[in-house]
Amino acid sequence: MSSFITEIEKTSIRKKHYGWCGETYMKINGLSYEITTMKRHNGEIASIAQKLRTNKEENGMRVVSFMMFADKSIVILRERSNATEAKVKELHYKALALIDTMPDQFPNAPAYKVEVGQLFFMDGYGKEDEKLAIYSIDQDNDRVWYVNTKTLKLNHNEFSHIRPWSEKFGIGYYYQEGETMDLDELSNMVIEARAKAELEEAGRPAKEAAEKAEIERQKAEIEAQYPYLQKPSSQSGGGKNVAVNLRIELKRMFPNVKFSVVSEYSRVEVTWTDGPTTDQIKEITDKWEDHKTDCSGDYRDYAPSLFNNVFGGCNYMSESRKMSGATEAKINAVLDVQVVEFDPNVPWRIFCENEIPTQEWEIIPKPNFRGPTYEAYEIKPVVKIPVPEIAESVAHEFPPASASGVILVTHNTDKNGIEIRFPSKPTELVINDLKAHGFRWSGFGKCWWARYSGSLWLFANTIK
Repeated sequence: MSSFITEIEKTSIRKKHYGWCGETYMKINGLSYEITTMKRHNGEIASIAQKLRTNKEENGMRVVSFMMFADKSIVILRERSNATEAKVKELHYKALALIDTMPDQFPNAPAYKVEVGQLFFMDGYGKEDEKLAIYSIDQDNDRVWYVNTKTLKLNHNEFSHIRPWSEKFGIGYYYQEGETMDLDELSNMVIEARAKAELEEAGRPAKEAAEKAEIERQKAEIEAQYPYLQKPSSQSGGGKNVAVNLRIELKRMFPNVKFSVVSEYSRVEVTWTDGPTTDQIKEITDKWEDHKTDCSGDYRDYAPSLFNNVFGGCNYMSESRKMSGATEAKINAVLDVQVVEFDPNVPWRIFCENEIPTQEWEIIPKPNFRGPTYEAYEIKPVVKIPVPEIAESVAHEFPPASASGVILVTHNTDKNGIEIRFPSKPTELVINDLKAHGFRWSGFGKCWWARYSGSLWLFANTIK
């Protein structure tokens, strides 16, 4: 056995931080393996052969690689013993000798050989239709050079990373056996790709200059659009600069609303009571974020817009709107009790969906909308229409220029209502108009009535 061991190349027995270890790199049936003998966590000394993808010398160091679970490992022997230098050496050499007795455990290298002209592709990124053709191979340095047959782009990759489709294991580069390109066609494609690359390189300075000029033009437009904002002294300016500019913008857009803008370097928080909705404020604040959440949701990538390049930005923006007690009480006073009992969140959702005007406002049902939901209500400012001087009780002809009767419009001060009495039944057009303005027929009073308001008083006195 000793004569066999002395012929094995690249074998070492040395002490590592976890104890004595035997290592051998060798070819078995045309495939590269690393045979390791060392003490495992279960207390046994084990010799294991790990199939490798790469096994080469690089800058005086050995470089190996394999993919866990995909590249098979084979247990050659196990023995429970103290892991002394002599014992590890003995078992490692014994394992090397046992390899020849395990022909069924070590498969032969595939007969198919990847050569120049082989087509392969990337699987998993939606680029399966882009075929890549190999035009040069350097197996010693684990490199292949290829041309993208669709885009005519030249590139290179690690040879060991290109695997047969029959061994597919997740995202990666794969080839189908026998799928190759004619070498003359490949040669012409490479020549065309190189000519294209040279042409692009020659035009790159002019292209970059044009792109830079376009960016500067767009920046100038942004500066002209926001002449009232302050540019930061540093590249991003951080939260402090954002807070200064936000106070300016919010004051311009909502002069009668009080905002609190608190800044840290990476975050700015805006809080306010009543006033505009959160969506209205986000239309202003969103452009100040210069980071975006990555697709995994685990972290934030720096992704500044041209606006951020001009005026700066911060990592996070936070908007928090509060509802005052007066607003909550006013909304609840208008809602039907059954609506709130059906969904207690209706008042809050009405608040979230509607701007609270700084002047007098009212909550009104939406026309043609039914059901106990926040969508059935909206908040509107009260529009005060100048009311002409009209007597408390007014009588005028009906119809005009006719002596057949008059319409009597009175203000019932006891019930704070407007009462309209017609000399005869009004037309259907007039009745629909009355109902649309909230008037109802009172059989007891023999009149059409509604709660008094200046706008309704003006309407009642203009009926024709």
